[in-house]
Amino acid sequence: MAEACPTVNGVPVCVPLRPGATLLDLLREDLGLTGTKAGCLEGECGACAVWVDGRVVNACLVPAARVDGAEIATIEGLGRDGGLHLLQEAFIQAGAVQCGICIPGMIMSAAALLETESAPSRESIRDWLSGNLCRCTGYTKIFDAVLLAARWRRQGGVPPRVRGGVGASAARVDAEAKVRGVALYGDDHRPVGALHLRIVRSPHAHAEVLEVDPEPALAVPGVVGALTATDVPGQNAYGILVEDQPVFCDRVVRYVGDAVAAVVAETREAAEAGASAVRVRYRPLEPVLSTAMARADGAPRLHPTGNLLARPAVRKGDSTHGLAEAAVVVEGTWQTQWIEHAYIEPEAGVGETTRDGTTLLTVSTQTPYMDRDATAKVLGIAPGEVRVVQAVTGGGFGGKLDLSVQPYLGLAARKFGRPVRCAFSREESVLATVKRHPYRVRFRLGADLRGRFTLVETEVTGDTGAYASWGPTVITRALIHASGPYVVPHVLARGFLWYTNNPP
Repeated sequence: MAEACPTVNGVPVCVPLRPGATLLDLLREDLGLTGTKAGCLEGECGACAVWVDGRVVNACLVPAARVDGAEIATIEGLGRDGGLHLLQEAFIQAGAVQCGICIPGMIMSAAALLETESAPSRESIRDWLSGNLCRCTGYTKIFDAVLLAARWRRQGGVPPRVRGGVGASAARVDAEAKVRGVALYGDDHRPVGALHLRIVRSPHAHAEVLEVDPEPALAVPGVVGALTATDVPGQNAYGILVEDQPVFCDRVVRYVGDAVAAVVAETREAAEAGASAVRVRYRPLEPVLSTAMARADGAPRLHPTGNLLARPAVRKGDSTHGLAEAAVVVEGTWQTQWIEHAYIEPEAGVGETTRDGTTLLTVSTQTPYMDRDATAKVLGIAPGEVRVVQAVTGGGFGGKLDLSVQPYLGLAARKFGRPVRCAFSREESVLATVKRHPYRVRFRLGADLRGRFTLVETEVTGDTGAYASWGPTVITRALIHASGPYVVPHVLARGFLWYTNNPP
């Protein structure tokens, strides 16, 4: 087998070349240098920035075969003799580190800038780092950190770190691990002998499932097995407020991305090939793609309870009195759109069974206890038999409050008796995971001649997508917040939350 033999952080290495492998694969999978992060895998986010022969590159775009004989530097090798590079220290002291998933790539890019400019301006830093995305910080502290490091370099010293206290900022307790690239995120946990899992998802927004046949996948070299609805020993459903989302759909799929099966294999490539080989027969059904379609007479019934999921209301006073007392009335309708949370780290984790039989899930999540309880129901065991460890999480913003990889990792680890890894691609993360729901909001506001509100009246129509998720909670909160911070004597806020065949 052909090899690539670069020098990585001063150490000569030789790695067998796999078909299609990138420099990112070489660093993370072959050498275990997980400080270089997998974000978009399309060269857009900069989380995988490294140096190749002194130039900054996105490792996800560089074929592994091209680095044979090259000098490669990663975040793990930026400091010297176990110490921090001054830029790593500056990121800590400037408070530039939050979730941290973008930080290794950001520091590698910024360090290259400092090699070429001793006194960069804020504008030049902004331009230089335009290929490095950060979802948390708004960039201000990052630019501050680069300016700080440049000043320290010119002055020839790094001041000691302030311990923090009343009136003094303290460094994050996990900041040093993040700037060194040794903080372990969901896809950085790699037990020996771990298998890889890939989910098979529906290409249809609404369809009847006629057959799920995993047999063709079992013939793919490296595939260990498959999972379908018949492999769920407990409850084949989960959900935050309403348990209406199947783990594996066996009768109907309700959005593009619904899970119908999963394939487990010795390698990621084999898992992907096996997932592509699973044969699923569908009968497409009419999709419901808007709230107007969901509430129309004769609309397809998406759930046994119908298409209207929730109808909350907030009332105070009498809206007719508020309207009569108003000297001025303003009305209008506004529409918001679907919003992808767009965290840099896709959903990822590892599942394994411990010696005492506990199912251990180390995952990127915002709700480990809710994950535990929901996964236990799927596995048909007590919550105490499931342990969820929140890995360092590379952004969430509400998008990692729901289950993603958790039940699939638990099922696979228990069935196959080995650790199992799963990491969503960027495409899969956008396609299959929950979104901020779109709302159509109609307001009528009344005020008297003194400029004080007499009336707030609103009707909020929400699209919860295929499943409930947090929909009822969010629309209720929208109604509560409708009057803002004002004292309003008369309030009438009504909400209508509809199921559709859009993402949940």
